Amino acid sequence: MKIKTDNKIRILLFMLITTMLVFIKPIIGYSNTQLYVKQGGAISVSNTLTGEINSNNKEKKARYNQAVYYYDTSGSRTNLKMAVNTSGTSKSEVKTIKSNVKIQNATATFIFDYEYVVYGNARTTAIVDLKNVTGPLTLRFYQYKWNYSDYYYDVNICSCPSSAKTTGGAKRSNATCTAPATYYYKCGQCGAQRSDYYNSGSALGHSYTSKTQTSTYLRSNATCTAAATYWYKCSRCTAKGSGSNYYSVGSALGHVTPSSWSHDGSNHYKNCTRCGTRLQTVAHTKPSSWSHDASNHYKNCTVCGRRLETVAHTKPSSWSSDASNHYKNCTVCGRRLETVAHTKPSSWSHDASNHYKNCTVCGRRLETVAHTWPSSWTQTNTIHYKNCTTCGRRLSEGSHADSNSDGLCDTCGRDTQPPKCSRTTYVVDGTGYYYYAYITDNSSGVKEVKFPSWTVNGGQDDLQPNWSTSTSANGTSGNWTVNGQNYNWRYRVEKSAHKNENGPYNTDVYAYDNNGNGGYVAGTGNIYLTVTLTFDANGGKFSDGSSTKQYTWVIGSSQTPESPAKTDFEFTGWNGWNGTVPVSQTTYKATWKGKPPIIHSQPSEIELIEYFDMDKTTYLDKHSKDLTGILDYSYATKDITIDTGGGSDNSGKTNTWTWYVSSDKKNWSSIGDDTMTRTEPNGMKYTASAIQEATKKITLNLNYTKRNVNSFYYKAKVKNTAGSVETSPIKLTVYWLPTQYSAFAQLKPGKEVNEILKTLVNGSNKAYTEEDTIISQIIPSYIAPSVDKKKVNLAENGSEIFAWAENDPDRAGKKIIKYYIDPSKATGILFPVDASYMFNKMTSLEILKLPSAESSKTTDMSYMLAGCQSLTTLDIKKLDSSPVRNLTHFMDGCSSIENVNLSRFDTRNAENMASMFEGCTNMKTLTLRRMVMDACQNTSRMFYGCSNLSYSLVMNSTSVTNYADMFKGCSISGFTIVNYETGCKAVAESMVNTKNANDKVFLYENYLISYNLNNGSWDMEKGKDRYSILDEEYKLPTPVRKGYEFIGWTGSNGNTPQKEIAIPKYSTGDRAYSANWSPNTYTIGYALNGGTVENAPTSYTPETDDLIIPNATKHGYEFLGWTEVGKDIPKVDYTIPRGSSGNIVLQAKWKAVNYVINYELNGGILNNRPMYYTIDTPTILLGTPVREYYKFLGWTGSNGDVPQETTTIPTGSTGDKTYIANWEAENFTITYNLDGGTANDLIEIYSPDTPGFYLTKPTKDGYRFTGWTGTNGTTPEEEVFIPSGSAGNREYTANWELETYTIRYKLNDGILANPIVSYTVETETFELPTPTKQGGTFLGWSEENDQTIELIKTIQKGTTGNKVFIANWKNEEYTIRYNLEGGEITGEVTSYNVSTPGFNLPIPTRDGYSFIGWTGSNGNVPQETIYIPTGSVGDRNYTANWATMTYKIEYDINDGVTPVVQKTYNIDSPEFTLPTPAREHYTFLGWTGSNGDVPELNVVIPYGSTGNRNYIGNWEPIKYSINCMVGEGAVIEGAPDSYTIESPDITLPEPTKANDTFIGWIGSNGDFVEKTIVIQTGSYGDVLYEAVWASSKYGIDYDLDGGTIKGEKTTYTQADAGYVPPTPTKPGFIFAGWDPERIEPGRAGDIIFSVIWREN
Repeated sequence: MKIKTDNKIRILLFMLITTMLVFIKPIIGYSNTQLYVKQGGAISVSNTLTGEINSNNKEKKARYNQAVYYYDTSGSRTNLKMAVNTSGTSKSEVKTIKSNVKIQNATATFIFDYEYVVYGNARTTAIVDLKNVTGPLTLRFYQYKWNYSDYYYDVNICSCPSSAKTTGGAKRSNATCTAPATYYYKCGQCGAQRSDYYNSGSALGHSYTSKTQTSTYLRSNATCTAAATYWYKCSRCTAKGSGSNYYSVGSALGHVTPSSWSHDGSNHYKNCTRCGTRLQTVAHTKPSSWSHDASNHYKNCTVCGRRLETVAHTKPSSWSSDASNHYKNCTVCGRRLETVAHTKPSSWSHDASNHYKNCTVCGRRLETVAHTWPSSWTQTNTIHYKNCTTCGRRLSEGSHADSNSDGLCDTCGRDTQPPKCSRTTYVVDGTGYYYYAYITDNSSGVKEVKFPSWTVNGGQDDLQPNWSTSTSANGTSGNWTVNGQNYNWRYRVEKSAHKNENGPYNTDVYAYDNNGNGGYVAGTGNIYLTVTLTFDANGGKFSDGSSTKQYTWVIGSSQTPESPAKTDFEFTGWNGWNGTVPVSQTTYKATWKGKPPIIHSQPSEIELIEYFDMDKTTYLDKHSKDLTGILDYSYATKDITIDTGGGSDNSGKTNTWTWYVSSDKKNWSSIGDDTMTRTEPNGMKYTASAIQEATKKITLNLNYTKRNVNSFYYKAKVKNTAGSVETSPIKLTVYWLPTQYSAFAQLKPGKEVNEILKTLVNGSNKAYTEEDTIISQIIPSYIAPSVDKKKVNLAENGSEIFAWAENDPDRAGKKIIKYYIDPSKATGILFPVDASYMFNKMTSLEILKLPSAESSKTTDMSYMLAGCQSLTTLDIKKLDSSPVRNLTHFMDGCSSIENVNLSRFDTRNAENMASMFEGCTNMKTLTLRRMVMDACQNTSRMFYGCSNLSYSLVMNSTSVTNYADMFKGCSISGFTIVNYETGCKAVAESMVNTKNANDKVFLYENYLISYNLNNGSWDMEKGKDRYSILDEEYKLPTPVRKGYEFIGWTGSNGNTPQKEIAIPKYSTGDRAYSANWSPNTYTIGYALNGGTVENAPTSYTPETDDLIIPNATKHGYEFLGWTEVGKDIPKVDYTIPRGSSGNIVLQAKWKAVNYVINYELNGGILNNRPMYYTIDTPTILLGTPVREYYKFLGWTGSNGDVPQETTTIPTGSTGDKTYIANWEAENFTITYNLDGGTANDLIEIYSPDTPGFYLTKPTKDGYRFTGWTGTNGTTPEEEVFIPSGSAGNREYTANWELETYTIRYKLNDGILANPIVSYTVETETFELPTPTKQGGTFLGWSEENDQTIELIKTIQKGTTGNKVFIANWKNEEYTIRYNLEGGEITGEVTSYNVSTPGFNLPIPTRDGYSFIGWTGSNGNVPQETIYIPTGSVGDRNYTANWATMTYKIEYDINDGVTPVVQKTYNIDSPEFTLPTPAREHYTFLGWTGSNGDVPELNVVIPYGSTGNRNYIGNWEPIKYSINCMVGEGAVIEGAPDSYTIESPDITLPEPTKANDTFIGWIGSNGDFVEKTIVIQTGSYGDVLYEAVWASSKYGIDYDLDGGTIKGEKTTYTQADAGYVPPTPTKPGFIFAGWDPERIEPGRAGDIIFSVIWREN
């Protein structure tokens, strides 16, 4: 919201009206006294009251109310305190008082309330302390007596407005010389002294009559020519005079001449040291020779020292040098300009005799050293050589030569022959082959052997990549024995790296020794990957009469083995053989199809295979034959039943049976007649039963209790009057499988299995609810189906259970379902979670065998066997029903079966067992592990119709909710019901609908037995967890725990362990037992084989923490680790883990350490030297080396420091050895012929041990040495090097050549014709030529670098050396004069001569002006740059030319209104003041910028100013007031009292008022109420808002225009929104409406309704 400035009058009027409305009640009819009080003072209002006492002694009370109003922006007021005093009354009492009130942003706030009772007359004084209050503030005092107001005061804390100020205040200051007297204004209302003031009278003016000789009044000091002067002082103030108001003191000082000269470009002079007046002037004197400093050579005046000429040094392009440094001297003055230490290179340069180092910068020879010969030869495959051991220069070289054919070079002893291969072989397997080679080398040893290999197919596309340069084909060294032969190198060829091909392969052998000799040494082609397979006839024979045959075939090829034959059997194939050769050795057994055993037929043979689970971890293939030594113990049982065909013969005579057993079908032994038991020595126990007339079957029970019982034959013989007839021999093979081999094939869900099997035999899809009449048997097969069989997979999740159908030979039209599990993949079947309906409605199914099925995850077996009405044989004894929840109709309708063995069933978690055995009318026995109904809720019809069953079961009647007809149709006397609770006999009887009314139900309580095995284990089949009072005595089984001895049970039997615990018959009560154990202690033995071990433990128990065995030590041997007896792989830091058991014997494994023998032959040669040895090596005698020109003194090193010719390494020695050959060398002489020359430090005696050296070069004046001749040949060589190791006497002659020297001239700008440029030591004496120079006189020649500057004219014969001569001249001097026209200049040149280097005139400067150029000697056109080149002549004059500079003034007014401003000025511009800008709603504070950071209102740019300027306008936003009128009794918190145009949006807070509702604001926002007032950023102007409350009343007036009205409202509130006045009347007129029509919502303030009439 923005408030315009032109609304101010409207706002003030509104404030006046609203103020009157607030106070209208107390003001009407009474006078008002206006008082003004100074700010910070106190208000005292006094009044006399009269108290009245009537006959009732009634009190008269006077109430004082004070309300505070203020209308300013000065913020909060605090601690407004009030005190009320009474006096002059017989009795008065202040009843209530409020004071010390904090006032914040209020408009009409009620702040004090007190009342008192007066008896008689009293004077009251109310004092308000205002010392912390700043105005303006208006206090209104009201006095009420009873219910009417007597009077009131308006006490105003005066704001002292400017309009009320008046003169007559206190004096502020007296009149001075420069200013009149001043007085403060005072407030005309309250009399308070104001801060502003006014002048009175005029200034007094100065009186310059006083003399004070201090620095303050010093006008000028005394000079050489004048006395000192001082200003007069004002006698009234401290001001000093001006103009002519000064006086002189003393006299002039006189000039002072300095002792030293000053100087300028042309002269040296002396000026007065006090005033600078020139006293003496003399022209400079220039010397003939140069001085110099680091940068220049120069000439200074010989009198005053002024620099007259300065020339930069001339640096030569090439370096000079001395022993330590290379340097450059100025070519003019000879000053050393640059000196740098020689830089020696890190590597050597070399020539024939020496290696040397020259400075890398200047090339000076810094170091020369004779080559150093190594003691031994460096070798390559073809040559041997010796390089200098320091710089690497090749000193000697030769090709290998082997004159004695021993494979070694005659000179360097290098092995020159490649390794040899004696033999190779290879061994193949399923994934590749190992290639073996025996490689030897005559001397240096075999370094590496490579075996490049590839397959013939595709060429060499599978050859190892980069085999010759990488390690991809590198073999491994070692020791291997293959077919009785030793091999020392081996390489593995992987089939996967060669396209997985089986052959043919090629492998070559490349061998290399440590000297680099080698290449192809052997190779083999046509290698195939083969495997040897064994075929076992399994009781049959091959054509050659053998029972097994072996074939070696290429892996992956298709092969057909010979088929065996077997009497009375048909060969059906090889178990597991698919016609393709596998990758690993395998044995395949023949499978046979034979006739079933039928009595009275000819003897025939079949094989019956059984598997038994054993507690072992080793999986035994079902084709294993000999299990001896593999299993520690075993147990198995098997019942064999054979149909006899009848109990008697045709004559009625009874048959008698005898069982026979044989291990080889040759030697038969009988078990006995009828029912007999016999135990064989091998541990097998046999039990034979007599013929059973009812079933016409006989049974053989076999118990296998020893591990050596694996395979045998059995048969039965019947005897009767007709003779004896035998059954066919039947072979029983027993395979023991470990129980821990827990891989199971996952069976599909029951309904899915049902439909797959029915569909398999019926040829069309069958649902699991449909009836099947074809399947007669479902039995396991231990032979895989042939490939031609149609088979289905009953498993899921990647498992395999293959099933197929075969005709039932004994049941026409019926099918046998056989299923097969590969024992290498699984050991049994895992039932699904949902096994419901798995065999439902297979009405012809008689035999169901699932001996390996397990059901640890199954929860639903409902209808699993329902409707199997023909079922007589059921083998599901491994199914565990403990997880099963649903057993409804499990065997419903299995009416044929008599004996049901569910020995692992546990029904404690079953929730629904309804009709579980309903309709099992022939079931006589039911074997379950546990029939308990702890969780069961429904047992209805569970045994419905089981009329032949006798059974004992446990029930918990509280869990069963439906037990209808549970035993209907049963003989209740056949059941014993053991129940947890008493009193449930009636419940049990109600479940039974018996045949015999006299049958009874016996109820017995069941007790719990709990066990804590403490990590032990036992056979749960032998234990039980419940018992009743009628149970026979029960003995607790003995648990076992690996590594521990069982010491007994504790618990219900007490705290003393007892090994044997029995619960006698008729016992009662729950029982708990805990197994107690004692850990066994086992021994640890050590076989150290000559070593030692420290702190090794000798025993441990299963509870010992992981036990780390310390490593053993043995002198001269490396410890490979510990092995247990019978194991081959040693382990370092051998650990016995916690929980281990058994005695242990550890063997230490050792390997003799190989020590190195190093030889330092120092140039000698030694053949047949051993390089390695071990502690077991026989004593070694070191050989004697040889060396030309040397005598061998003996070995030192590992044998000591004294040379020994005979040195041995005895057996038993250890450690690496180093032996150094020691030699003594022969001396030789060197003779020199110097031919007039001289030389220092000539070496005349040397030996082969002398370090290599160069012959010293001789010197001869005037000649150059061209080289030596003699022993080195007839061609002169400057550098003759005699390397270390040289021998023989030597002679050398020096050779010379005449030296020619050069003459160079430096003319210094002169000219020389026909100069002489060279001479020799033999040239005759001659004179030097004379040069000429324009403007100069030749003085003579001086020699370069000659500090004496001696003039030279001739060169004498016999002189040597290159010469440089410098011409010496005398030049004329010229003057340069400057007219600067008020400017200044530095670095000016005032004189020059023809040799002065070219230079530019300097650029002068002048404040306020820009230099535009010189005129004068250069002409009348100004030139900024004047160059005077070398060789110029003549005096010169130059005048500076100037242009006035214009400067810019830039303004940044920051959004203000730009005034008329001056934007440029110059040094001659008159003084001016910056204007004052304007900006609406802002106050201008001043300028900043070029005048500084503090704003200044008046910024003056004086005359003579210079420089560009920048000024920034600074502003402060104007504050506008915010007045909120909330009315009496209302409170508003946090309301701001002011704002600016930059203030962020301000939302007015809502006021509060007891018992009233805030409606909104009116005022500056317009005529209608607004609940939310937002003063937006950018608003300006004072604002006033009045709070509108729900109870606020406003007047209603009517303009009836002659009419009349009845029942009208005269006031309204916000609740009356929408009010329309009643209809008025007026004769002759019709009422047409009101203007306005109604009171609009949100309307506030008085309203006038004007009637609208229409004539009738």
